[in-house]
Amino acid sequence: MSEAVAVKPRTQEERRESTTASLMNAAMELLFERGYAALTLAQVAQRAGVSRGALNHYYPTKEQLVLASTHRAMEVEMEQIDETALLNLSRVQVVDAFFDASERFFLSRNFIAQLELVLAARNDERIAKDYFPLIAQYRSRFDNAWFDALTKSGMKNRDATELIDMTNLMFRGLSLSAAREPGETLNTPATAPLRKRLRQLFINNSQD
Repeated sequence: MSEAVAVKPRTQEERRESTTASLMNAAMELLFERGYAALTLAQVAQRAGVSRGALNHYYPTKEQLVLASTHRAMEVEMEQIDETALLNLSRVQVVDAFFDASERFFLSRNFIAQLELVLAARNDERIAKDYFPLIAQYRSRFDNAWFDALTKSGMKNRDATELIDMTNLMFRGLSLSAAREPGETLNTPATAPLRKRLRQLFINNSQD
């Protein structure tokens, strides 16, 4: 008969990280499904399987919760950009990797959820004062990481800047199209034709 394996109890820090992660995941899910105005802390606690007291301990207000959730979602996206690995890719491969990262981010449930915050922040200073600087910070980090990768692959500085700007605008527009259906539906538009045109334009131009 095999001996039972003792389960090491989680530390207080591990419990805290697990609880806050559950709350932030639940907040982003509900933002996507119901929007900011309809989101309540009670709904988040129920979805996360966490007591209301625990939620209030970490996030006393809805504004604090959604801002923390956005911060975490953006940090997760940045962690997926392996800048060291990008240095070993060809120009074509870097452009494709940039498109993949942009599509993954802008057409994700998390980004659609963040669109809800953009609209809410337009008329709510409690959100706007922290949300807009936070988004600007991460967009700068994202764009700078890809600018470095594109230019190190041999693309001209001007072309790299224009590719990033055009791709951002394109995917932001597509994200609005993807967000038209209410509730849990996310209709992802076809991006292959747009990808192909931009790929041809900027790769060919940079090789002239």
